[in-house]
Amino acid sequence: MAELAELKKLTKDLKVLCVEDSVIIIKQLTLFLQKLFDTVYTAKDGQDGIEKYKEHAPDIVLTDLTMPNMNGLEMIKLVKKENPKAKIIIISAHSDNDNLLAALHLGVTDFIPKPIDRLLLQRAILKTVIQLNQAKISTTKEPEQKPSANVNFKDDSEFIMKKLDIIYRSHIPIEFINHYRGIPIVDDGRIVNVSGESITIDAPYFQTLAIKYEGSTIINSEFLDYSIILSVDKRHGHNDSLVMNNIEINNKQHRKNKKLAVEPSENLSTVIKSKDKFFAHEIDVISSDFISVIFNANSIDFEEGDELDLEINIESIPDTSKHHTPVTYTINTKGKIYSLIPNEHKGIDARILFELESKDKEYINDYLTERRKELITEFKQLKKV
Repeated sequence: MAELAELKKLTKDLKVLCVEDSVIIIKQLTLFLQKLFDTVYTAKDGQDGIEKYKEHAPDIVLTDLTMPNMNGLEMIKLVKKENPKAKIIIISAHSDNDNLLAALHLGVTDFIPKPIDRLLLQRAILKTVIQLNQAKISTTKEPEQKPSANVNFKDDSEFIMKKLDIIYRSHIPIEFINHYRGIPIVDDGRIVNVSGESITIDAPYFQTLAIKYEGSTIINSEFLDYSIILSVDKRHGHNDSLVMNNIEINNKQHRKNKKLAVEPSENLSTVIKSKDKFFAHEIDVISSDFISVIFNANSIDFEEGDELDLEINIESIPDTSKHHTPVTYTINTKGKIYSLIPNEHKGIDARILFELESKDKEYINDYLTERRKELITEFKQLKKV
């Protein structure tokens, strides 16, 4: 009931239209929706539904797909013609897969299978309401007021905290994303408290280690239109719970990169050359088709799109028990500057793309796999702070 009360704070001023041909289902849905919305309209089929939509312009539409006179799919097309940004939640049986797929392509917000699960319906409504509120914020701001990447979102901090509070009260899981020397550490967790400008989170043990190691974490949720960066609140570092604050919007497009990219070991080195000139650099991470390095800003004389000569040297680790001497495997290839981004230390972060022959690629993939194992073992040996 507490979750419904919190959700009603967001829905009470909205209008909803429920389109369903079953008298029993429409009655059940109406009783539930009246707990959330002050204004609930009903329609018995698609034809009645589009007429009610044009008459009342509801904020949210819930509709079945299989109905007489006009089915839900045809009605959705007409609603989208009236308002391309209309928020529509489908409530339908799994047997209606063809129409469901077509409806999803029209841009519906969510789908709830029959028989209806109240919790799923509640979460679908919450997701839709959050999207509506975010759209209102976006349209009321001037373009120049939009935040740049990773800028503290002070103007809307109250709105963001409200979202996080709803996630907390609705027991909605969140995803934590961290990295340890290039290795992604990703796991699900939850918010266990929201107080003032801080939130307390609960994450699995190794995710907690990664959060403390980085001093922050990125969180994702299906109810957020963007990922959020949270910093560890050092004032509460002695507590068992992990308290986070300093909320920032992560406007950089975040992807959980499936391609293996790691911070290299000491037995890997690179040589970068352009027009017979060698460039000093520090390796950040390396994968099988790109390398990220840091150049001195004053030393480079190339631009994005330029081609470089790249040499990758991997020195084998000697087997001391058998007195093996190390052997260096050298890969020579051409690299192309994909991006050059100034960093806060007056250097240039560069990503260099390259392509390898099959034998070289196999060798570097073996190196990357072994290096990942080393880093995971190292990470697991970290002591809890």
